[in-house]
Amino acid sequence: MDMDIEEVEMDMDVNTEMDIVESSNVDEKTFEVATLYVNRIPEKIKLPELKDQLLNYFIKLGYEPIKITAHDSLKRKGQAWVVFRQPSLMQKAYEASKQSKPPFQNACIYISNTPSDPSVPPEVQRQRAIERKRKRDAAKQHVPQPQPKRQTQQRRTNQPKPKRQNLPPNSKLFVESIPSSITEKQLVDLFSKPAGMVQLRYVPQKNCAFVEYDNIAKATIAKDTLHGFPIVSNQMISISYAAQAKS
Repeated sequence: MDMDIEEVEMDMDVNTEMDIVESSNVDEKTFEVATLYVNRIPEKIKLPELKDQLLNYFIKLGYEPIKITAHDSLKRKGQAWVVFRQPSLMQKAYEASKQSKPPFQNACIYISNTPSDPSVPPEVQRQRAIERKRKRDAAKQHVPQPQPKRQTQQRRTNQPKPKRQNLPPNSKLFVESIPSSITEKQLVDLFSKPAGMVQLRYVPQKNCAFVEYDNIAKATIAKDTLHGFPIVSNQMISISYAAQAKS
């Protein structure tokens, strides 16, 4: 998750990658999650203030984290990852947070899907960086064409048209027309069914959400599977590729 790992991986050549993979026998699955994921943080809060408030929040609960990661990029705004020294401390902090008011209004706290980089050894971090690079390269070389699916007449005629039809494929989806009665947990459950979901950012004020997947291929499968899904009665969600931030 840290930006330095993302930057280093772009500079690795093929020989270096192979040396690291062959010399390291560490199985990442042996590392338990010791990270909490916080989202729906007000975007106007500056990063130093955000980290200080989260640190003080968990210290008051009795569980001090060893690291808090947050970014101000468009893709990562309103989110933070809180790393604890041990999975047991993370679990206790999570349980305590459920009995307390959130650190920010409307903020939500979840257990992270995967171990955070700061909580695992450097060799595993390098393996992660290599794997992310390989996935990106593979996705650029081959984006699978969506397979035609049999649909009912109602789905074909009433399916909403996405407003962003001309954006190029990428690993992040933009979801529109979400009924106001739908909760963030329901969206997470729905978009976790296709494999590879990394994170979901719900914007209830605008009835939309941003959903990120591991790579373009998995995002394409999720888009084709869930676009036009009748999430409430006859109310169908609209899904398109999200606009990417200009570099």
